[in-house]
Amino acid sequence: MSLFRKFIIWSMVIGIIHVFLPVLTGFAHSNMEKTYPTGGEKLTKSPSTIEVWFQDPVVIHSDSIQLLDASGNQIELGNLEIDPKDKTHIVSNLTEDLQEGYYVSKINVIALDGYVIQEEFKFQIVESETRQQKEDLEIVKYSPKDGEIVEGSPYQIDLWFNQPTEVTAIGVFDDQ
Repeated sequence: MSLFRKFIIWSMVIGIIHVFLPVLTGFAHSNMEKTYPTGGEKLTKSPSTIEVWFQDPVVIHSDSIQLLDASGNQIELGNLEIDPKDKTHIVSNLTEDLQEGYYVSKINVIALDGYVIQEEFKFQIVESETRQQKEDLEIVKYSPKDGEIVEGSPYQIDLWFNQPTEVTAIGVFDDQ
């Protein structure tokens, strides 16, 4: 049998196999595209939802989104659903406001190809900027005054702060 004839026969066999066997199209694993709150974000108030967007539609289950506080305690979430207008977007409502602190949201969904996607992102609830500024430690009054020349060594240095504090060390320097 000639080489050309073997090539023709093998081409026909492969063609017949492709005709009779269904074409298997593999879905790619879906990737997490974005989240709300954004990973690493510092919020000044509690979000009302935890939201995740994927590259492709996913299948969810009751524990698809879990929220843990800094101690590892699970926070109860409300309804978990796929956005009817966007099948790549899943939303879970919070049943109560989150307190200040660090939080981890664990995601566990199934891609259309059956691959289990496990991701997580962290965010933080902090005080608002105005409250934080009020709590910055400042010296509001001191004696002797800055730049004041005193005769001899002062027997006492008084410092008044804008909030209760514990001073563990202080330094006094001369002009040398």
